[in-house]
Amino acid sequence: MNIEIIYDEREKFNLFSRFEQVGENQFTTISNSIIEQLQTRVVHFLTSVPAGIEKDDKSLKAVITANGEIYEYVIR
Repeated sequence: MNIEIIYDEREKFNLFSRFEQVGENQFTTISNSIIEQLQTRVVHFLTSVPAGIEKDDKSLKAVITANGEIYEYVIR
């Protein structure tokens, strides 16, 4: 799975992921952990963007690629 945030159809921001075990409030990096079969995890995708993006009205979307399919989530 890959997720990018695209701002104003030009600038791309990559995300990083952390996951937690259900019922625990402890985060670990997903790359260092294996999720065993039948285990449940909550995955958080995080990014950092310049503060000015929050205040303008330019387009902002998330592009999610999973299992060869591409999905777009329009944030604004």
